[in-house]
Amino acid sequence: MSPPQAKSPTPKSGVTRTRTGCWTCRGRRKKCDETRPSCMACQGLNLQCEGYGLRLKWAIRGQPCVTIRHANLRKPKSKSPEVKLEADGTPVSWPNVSLGDCEDEKDQILLQYLGYDTFASLSKFERDVLYDFADWGALTLFAKPATESKPDPGRFKESLTYCAQSRLMLLNSLTYQITCDPKHSMHVDRYYGRSIKGFRQALSDPVCFQEEMTPYAGILLCSISMNRAMPFSIHLNGIASIFHQRFVLHSSTETSRELAGLIGVLDLPTHSLGRQNGHLHMWHDHCMGQTGVEEVSGLPCSLLDLFASMMDDDIEDRLSQWPGEPGEPVMCKIWEATQLAGLIRIRDLRLDQGLPAQPDRNAIVPAVRQVLDLLQGLRVRLDPSTFASTESLLLPLAAAGSQTSALIESDRTFIRECVNSLAGHSLSSYPYYEGVVSVLETLWASDGCKTLDSVSRDMGFELGLF
Repeated sequence: MSPPQAKSPTPKSGVTRTRTGCWTCRGRRKKCDETRPSCMACQGLNLQCEGYGLRLKWAIRGQPCVTIRHANLRKPKSKSPEVKLEADGTPVSWPNVSLGDCEDEKDQILLQYLGYDTFASLSKFERDVLYDFADWGALTLFAKPATESKPDPGRFKESLTYCAQSRLMLLNSLTYQITCDPKHSMHVDRYYGRSIKGFRQALSDPVCFQEEMTPYAGILLCSISMNRAMPFSIHLNGIASIFHQRFVLHSSTETSRELAGLIGVLDLPTHSLGRQNGHLHMWHDHCMGQTGVEEVSGLPCSLLDLFASMMDDDIEDRLSQWPGEPGEPVMCKIWEATQLAGLIRIRDLRLDQGLPAQPDRNAIVPAVRQVLDLLQGLRVRLDPSTFASTESLLLPLAAAGSQTSALIESDRTFIRECVNSLAGHSLSSYPYYEGVVSVLETLWASDGCKTLDSVSRDMGFELGLF
């Protein structure tokens, strides 16, 4: 039985709020008629309609940082079949369901946002995991790495709303949380297998293929695979197939630009080790020429344009001459370290593919020393226990560590310690960071004839440096 619709309070201004309207109307707190691709309200006011797509912000972390308390959600006063619950001042009618299915306040909150059918399909273990996902796990995805040091509690509702809209998003949200939380390690293989199977089925099912949440569930699966140090580029291929079939023959929309950006960042050649599938060139083909800072990576779009142009013969000169972008001092140092790291990575990737590149290894030593100096300064200024941009340091750490001949033992120790701090000083609990350290240490122990990518492939790793 589907739950009855919640009754909304009488609006003071004659306008009701909506959680499903376009982002422009939601930002203006106005009623949206939900016409697609652009709503009539925005068209009538000559506003740019920002569309309806899921705004997924990408960051990979290993442990919870903040717990949001929901003091404004009160327990029902009685156990009648239909109970009123106030959330943010909005009366909610509960479905005709026994409160035996709602053993505690967390269950009541989940039931409110998921609806009866979805709630009833979950075991008690899954309900607990999903609540943790909405409470803190989702914040590691939605936080803006460039600007957000404190998570937005409003995203708690949004993450559960997406789960209610898509069974695949629900499954992948559970799997993501399980892979992030070491206490659930015994369940990882089972749920990860279910997520992979579910995404493959969605790609072959005409109905699921067209669902709005399917590509975003695939993006989430990429993050799950990265957390496990497992191949992720094969999932990008599936997401790209959805993108091309839905959007390439049509005019650009906010949703298509957002999805292209998400795929484009995950597809950057500089940011993956041991890539097992060919690059899609998504950023180069669909995202070039943007201004400002890209929210997923926290990097300037002008710098991402250069990273996506690895095949250009003059790319090393252009990257060396990148003028930078205005920003906070700490962010500018991160961008400078990332610029140098990209130069190191592109040089190695071009040599690995037989493309023209600067052949003199001594020319790269100053860049390595400069990266390490910047990282030394950044380490004391960034707190890895917050949502600050510590994740952006992984690429510079790996790039500097890839140049064995330019390192001394203290450099290697410093790089190990930095990656360990990103893992909350528990590498064994997080395969993502442990894989990076394992690849670096194997490279350092080699005879100097291998590259970081070749070592990654030999070890069976495909790692994203996000």
